Amino acid sequence: MPIDFWIDPEQPDLFRWKFTGGWTLSEYFPINDRANRLVIERAPNPVYVIVDMLETDAPPDGFLSGLSSTNNRGPDNWVLTVIVAQSRLYTSLLEVARKADKRIMQRYRVVRSLEDAHTAIAAAHAARNHEALDNPDRR
Repeated sequence: MPIDFWIDPEQPDLFRWKFTGGWTLSEYFPINDRANRLVIERAPNPVYVIVDMLETDAPPDGFLSGLSSTNNRGPDNWVLTVIVAQSRLYTSLLEVARKADKRIMQRYRVVRSLEDAHTAIAAAHAARNHEALDNPDRR
């Protein structure tokens, strides 16, 4: 299967995706629907996502519209998705998507290593906790 999805056993607020080889949006969306149901079950707890694209080909046709659809259908407690990719193509595609939908800027980052992904999530988690202390309604 070119798309694997699981909840990190050590961090239940961290959802993991791994894409390998070629894949299609028709393979992605059913898995994403299941992932969204699991995110909703975790509410009100925040959920963070790492998407490992290190072993995949170029994204499929319709990737940008798929990204927008995923963003629009995402549960409220989904905080951040960090895409891990060596190709600058993902960064460029994300920049294009951000111009069309500013909300994407808040929910997505692209980094080059899994270590950088964990660092970005830790920073987002810390910022969210700090914001919750300043604004108790955000808890």
